[in-house]
Amino acid sequence: MTLQLYDLLFLSRSPISNRWVLLLSVATFFVAFWRNNGIYILVVIALVLLIVGVAKAANNGSSSADAIRNGRSRYFVPAVVLVAFSVAQVVITGPLYDSLGIGSDSKTESYGIPINQIARVVALDGEMSDADRAFFEALIPTARVREVYSPTCVDSIKYDAQFNYELLGHEDFWLHWLSLFLRNPRVYFEAWELQTCGFWTVNVPQVMACTSNVSWGPIWNLDGAALYERCGIEAANLFNSDIAQQLFPYRAWSVPIGVISWALLFLCACIVCNRSWRTLLVLLPSAGLLATLLVASPIWYWPRYGMPLQLLIPFYLFLLVNTRLSYTTFHDAIVASKTS
Repeated sequence: MTLQLYDLLFLSRSPISNRWVLLLSVATFFVAFWRNNGIYILVVIALVLLIVGVAKAANNGSSSADAIRNGRSRYFVPAVVLVAFSVAQVVITGPLYDSLGIGSDSKTESYGIPINQIARVVALDGEMSDADRAFFEALIPTARVREVYSPTCVDSIKYDAQFNYELLGHEDFWLHWLSLFLRNPRVYFEAWELQTCGFWTVNVPQVMACTSNVSWGPIWNLDGAALYERCGIEAANLFNSDIAQQLFPYRAWSVPIGVISWALLFLCACIVCNRSWRTLLVLLPSAGLLATLLVASPIWYWPRYGMPLQLLIPFYLFLLVNTRLSYTTFHDAIVASKTS
């Protein structure tokens, strides 16, 4: 999707082709259905594209309403594609799944940080009202929280047998969450940083030397007997070759996401200094992914959550070099104009 945006903004000056729309649709499909946070990224990008398209149409002397209605803006079609897949994701994983008896993810997947913020307040005997205490006691008994609370991962709470995940959809959940925040802002911040630190720090040894990815997952990802016992799937290497495991090992070092996060911030600063606003739009998917990790990560670090950022490292380097060259050209042009 990032490369498609770059193509849209920099390479193609002619009307977008059906092939380009097809490639964008394929990329959007995977973003929407592979990860729970994908739909939020798509909606933000679609909104930004619509705003940019309307602004450009207005600057060109056309009314923005006519530009959108007639589809003259090249930003309108990709925005429609993103919105269409977002709606499809909601319909398919919602009503359609329900009609087919397919269970969908509970809110615990995206409520990981708020849950652990509450759990930390409980575990540390933080301040709370009687109403807050009664609500969260119904969510999960406080005695149980003190037994299973893990500062860096919410799984021990959300998968506990005594956790009442249905209360996450209660209309008063966020009111009680806010009430605890107002009484314990420092504890809330500590809970947030402990559960997201791997995605933005560069001084955590466990992150810098991390060689785990698949091996951090459920044991049945690695153990054939456990896979058969739990899922009824009998694992077999149908290729009769170890090349796949060598290409995609269970354990291998990868560039830490925290390093990439700060490198992206530096890249954005370079782009802003060069006033290349279109290039910032290209980084919207990367920024969206990082943002969702910082507000909804269920664990302090897992490389696979930021894998798209790792795969885009060559592209980031290209943008950095291109930005530097553009700045040099721009600077030389100013110097030439002053001396002439």
